[in-house]
Amino acid sequence: MNTTDIKDYSKIIGFSFFSILKFAFIGLVINWLYGIFKISWYIELFDAGGWWIALAILAILVIFAGIPALYFYMGYQSGIANAISKAFNKNKGHISHLLGKVARKTVGAEHFTTTTNMAATTNEYRMVRFIVNRMGFKKQWRKITSIKPESSTAMKEQVVYEVVEDIVRQFPEKIAAGFSYKLKTVVLVNIVALLIIEILSHIYPPAIVAAT
Repeated sequence: MNTTDIKDYSKIIGFSFFSILKFAFIGLVINWLYGIFKISWYIELFDAGGWWIALAILAILVIFAGIPALYFYMGYQSGIANAISKAFNKNKGHISHLLGKVARKTVGAEHFTTTTNMAATTNEYRMVRFIVNRMGFKKQWRKITSIKPESSTAMKEQVVYEVVEDIVRQFPEKIAAGFSYKLKTVVLVNIVALLIIEILSHIYPPAIVAAT
């Protein structure tokens, strides 16, 4: 690894770490401000005694720790997604070559091009399995495994080329789509949780509500 690579990967790590801090900060600010706003309600619950104390503690844990933890997790996911995307873009040529190498070995045509005449290693197979299975490219890879051994070299070459190009093109899109879905889920959980707490604050404890 040369100096340029070290600098590039250092930037990737730094940007990923910043993503974690960014989402954690957003989660803390939104929920802690709301949590501070509801302090009078916690006091009412503690004054009511009994099970209302448990409700107060639960609400405090959810607002000040539980939901912010989800944002921290979201930041972690964002960091991982960004790191993978940037590392992929930096090594796109190598990964394309790796996919093609394993694909050609799979269809039994690993020697029809001079650029891939070396057998794929065990680690290379593992990397390709990770990309195919974890990133959602099973459908594309099935085109490789379904090629008949008696198919012509030209046909094998065409299918391998199309599949590899499709995976390389869609890789960043898959990461972005997965992260977007998780982000929407966290935001939805946040809204629902705070909405439930807000409703409960206007219902319990009954004695306090009746007095007002």
